[in-house]
Amino acid sequence: MFANERRNKIYDLLKKNGTVTVNELTEILNTSAATIRSDLNQMEVQGLLIRTHGGP
Repeated sequence: MFANERRNKIYDLLKKNGTVTVNELTEILNTSAATIRSDLNQMEVQGLLIRTHGGP
């Protein structure tokens, strides 16, 4: 899967679910956590999402 495809899928999952975790994305997209974090960082720079760390 190409980076743009992954990022589109991540964005679709965020719109549908409201939140997603790195672990969820690694399983769904069958890729490494480092790749997912890189995608999330890029998407945050583009203003497509806001990353949070930790949680309830």
